[in-house]
Amino acid sequence: MEKRILGKEEAARLLGISTRKVLDLARAKRIPSFKIGKAVKFDIRDIEMWIVGLKESNKNSVLL
Repeated sequence: MEKRILGKEEAARLLGISTRKVLDLARAKRIPSFKIGKAVKFDIRDIEMWIVGLKESNKNSVLL
């Protein structure tokens, strides 16, 4: 069975950014996340869909 729920360290590793940045994005509600108690968690499927959305919005951006 594939692991679906990630902690902040795993999400940071997956995205190639710092744990601090992952938490900052989660607090700002700029990345999909949820809490279990005080622990911030990430559903890998939500993260994958979020990445697809970022790619789409970047594709539609005009570069100057």
